[in-house]
Amino acid sequence: MIRFHASAENIDGHLHALCRDIGNRLGASENELRAAEYVAEQMRRIGLHNVTLERFPFALWGYETARVDVLGESQRSLEAIPVANSPATPEEGLEAEVVYVDNATAGDLAMHEIDGRILLIWGLYGEDREKLQMLQRSEAAGVIWVDERLPFEWPVSVGTPYAWRDILRKPQLVVSYWDALELAKQSGARVRMFSDAWSEQRESVNVYGELPGGNDEMVHVGAHIDSVIVGTGAEDDASGVAAMLEAARMLVELSKVPERTIRFCGFGAEEQLSEGARQYVESHPDEVGRTRLMINLDSVAAITGRNQIRVVGPPQLTELAQSLVRPRHEPLHEPLSEAAGVPAEGEDRGRYVRGGDVHRPEAAGPGATSGVSAGTASTDRGSIARGAEFARPGEVGPSPRTGHGRLPIITGEVLEEVSPYSDMFPFNTQGVPSVWLHRMNQAGTRYFHHSHLDDLESVSSDVIAVHANATAHIAHLVAFSEPPFARTIPEAQILEVRKKAATFFGESE
Repeated sequence: MIRFHASAENIDGHLHALCRDIGNRLGASENELRAAEYVAEQMRRIGLHNVTLERFPFALWGYETARVDVLGESQRSLEAIPVANSPATPEEGLEAEVVYVDNATAGDLAMHEIDGRILLIWGLYGEDREKLQMLQRSEAAGVIWVDERLPFEWPVSVGTPYAWRDILRKPQLVVSYWDALELAKQSGARVRMFSDAWSEQRESVNVYGELPGGNDEMVHVGAHIDSVIVGTGAEDDASGVAAMLEAARMLVELSKVPERTIRFCGFGAEEQLSEGARQYVESHPDEVGRTRLMINLDSVAAITGRNQIRVVGPPQLTELAQSLVRPRHEPLHEPLSEAAGVPAEGEDRGRYVRGGDVHRPEAAGPGATSGVSAGTASTDRGSIARGAEFARPGEVGPSPRTGHGRLPIITGEVLEEVSPYSDMFPFNTQGVPSVWLHRMNQAGTRYFHHSHLDDLESVSSDVIAVHANATAHIAHLVAFSEPPFARTIPEAQILEVRKKAATFFGESE
C-alpha cells in the first residue's frame, strides 16, 4: 500500500500566505481574489494542468460599525456583528424596547407585543426559511440573534443562504451568548442598535487545476477560499485549502497517470451556503456528470477535538471510509506461546498468532492533547501550534508494538449524513457521492467558529497533514483503480438532498 507523508512545512507556508499575507478573505473581496490567484500559482508550481480561474456574479457586503447600546441605568455597549446581507439601521441608530421571544416560533411571537420592538431570539434560523420570512413580515423594528451553541463572550458571524438574501428587510445583529443572557434578564430594556452594513454587486471566483487521467471519469477534491467577515479563516477554511494543495502535491509526485482525472477546486463564496460550488456545478454539468466522488475539506485544523468523515453515498463508500479509521493487522509468523495467541491455520499450522485490536494510547492520533494547548505559540512556525503529541501524524506503517500492523489512515468517526453546509452539497444535488473531512471540538461546531479567534493560533499544521494524507489516500483509491462503490446515492439520502436543495436554493419570497 502506498504511504503518503504530508509536509507540515508546506502546510505552514500555505497558512501563512492565506492568513497572514492576505488575511480575511470575504466573498467577492479583493482578498478573496488574491487568495484564488495564490492557489492557482501553487497549482501550477505543483504541476497540475489546466489551471483556471472562473469568476461569477456575487454581492459583496461589509460593515464598519455594529453594536447594541443598552440604555437606562445599566448603560453599556455590546459588541455585535450584522447578519450577512441584512440592511443598515438609520444613521442615528434604531432605538426601541427589547422583547425576548425564545426561539421566535409563531407561538412565541403571539405571546408578546412585538410591534415596533426589537426582538431578542435565542438561537438562529438554521434551515427554517419560513421563520425568517415570518419575522420580516412582522411589525418588529429589528432583530438580535445569538448562536446558542457557543456560550462565550464574543459574537459570531452568521451567514445567509445566498438565495435568501432578499428576505432580509430589517436590521439584524448577532451578540454574544453572555450579552444576550444579560439582556434577556432585563424586562423592558431599551436599546439602540447601530449597523452601517452595506452591499454592492461584485464578482467571486473559483479556481481549479487537474491531474489528467486515462479515461473520461473524474474525481473532484475541493476546499473553499473565502472566510467570514471576522478572523482570518485559518481553520475555516485555509486549513482545507492547505490540505488540498498538499494532497495534490503528493499525488502528482507519484509520477503515475491515474485512471480518472482528479480535479482540485478552490471554491469562492462558500460562507453564503456554497454559492461558488453551486455556480461551478451549474457551469460544468458534463464534468460533474462524469464524477465518481467529491472529496470535501472544510475546517480540518483544530488543535484539540475529533475528526469526522461524513458520507453521502452507497454503503460501500461508507465501508471505505470506515476502513480509514480502523487499524489493520496481518498474521505474525514467528512462534508464540499459547498464552500470547491462538493456533494458526493453513500453512502456518503449529504456530500462534495474535488476534483482535491493538490498543496504542501513545499513538491515539489527533485527539491526543498532552503537551500542547490551543493558542500555543511556536518559536519557529509563526504561532502555528505544531502539536508534537500527534504521534506520527497520518503515517501509515508498521506498528512499533507488533511489527506487523498498520495504523489507521486517520482517527475519528464515520457518519452517514446529508448536510447543506459545505461544498459537497451542490455535487450531491447532481447525484455525486461525497466524503466530507471535518473536525469538531464543541458540540456541533468548534469553539472559535466564525469568530475573531479563527486565526493561526487556533490551528495545528500536523492535524492538517493528517487530513492531507487521508485525502490523498482516498483520491488514490478512487482515481488510480476501480472504486469499490457505484456512482449512486441511496434513495433516503437523495430525498433529503432534494428537500434541502429546495429549501436553500429555491426562490426567496
